[in-house]
Amino acid sequence: MISATLRHQRELNLGSAGRWDDFAGHRRRVTDLILGHRTGRPSSRLVVLGAGNCNDLELARLLAGFADVDLVDIDTEALAGAVRRQRLPDGARLRLHGGVDLTDPAPDRLERLSRGDVVVSTTVLTQLLDVALQAGATGPELLTVRDDHLRLITGLLAPRGVGMLVTDVVSSDTCPQLRTTGTGGLGPLLAEVVNGGNFFTGANPFAIERWLSTSPDLRLDRFGMAPPWRWDIGDRSYLVSALAFRKQAEWRTINAAG
Repeated sequence: MISATLRHQRELNLGSAGRWDDFAGHRRRVTDLILGHRTGRPSSRLVVLGAGNCNDLELARLLAGFADVDLVDIDTEALAGAVRRQRLPDGARLRLHGGVDLTDPAPDRLERLSRGDVVVSTTVLTQLLDVALQAGATGPELLTVRDDHLRLITGLLAPRGVGMLVTDVVSSDTCPQLRTTGTGGLGPLLAEVVNGGNFFTGANPFAIERWLSTSPDLRLDRFGMAPPWRWDIGDRSYLVSALAFRKQAEWRTINAAG
């Protein structure tokens, strides 16, 4: 029996599979940000959560920048189709992890993933929140979904690895001025929609940064937020934010304990 999460994700993936061109600017921005956070380790590994169709990832560039790339998604067919569409050569250092439900990732499936030097969630947070909302989740329950996803990212990080959360914050459905706002005005617009409460529940990047920075058990430091950008898809636009954070080295934990 197909789960509600898989059904929802397949519908989204099927709807966007042929929209490669609509993702061009967004794809370039996401890929550049990921590559900008490489740690420089010879055996560096990238883990992408919610990879789906990979329309927002330039896989060839990522494979040139990392020793290994792991793509994780609930939709196995979407991952396989993504590799075919981007025409990667045989033997590419790419591992596909399909069937992983990020709303409730099974420990045995997560154990197949090596720790990543960079672990990124690519606009999947609001999809997870939407699934929970359709199941009747309330505001506090939605924040629990968000926090669990953030813990998943940090839990997959190697010491001194960098986590990234890329998420859409609001759409032009409720913020029509987004369609005509220039690049320089997107930062003030992000502050305006957040202050006005006009954003997807759980996707406030400032609240996410506060939660991450005040959760001592996560042991994170060096937070940074990229300038927001607009992602145009047909007659709808999304305001996108990207937050990066680094996991502390394990020796700090040892010294603190001893």
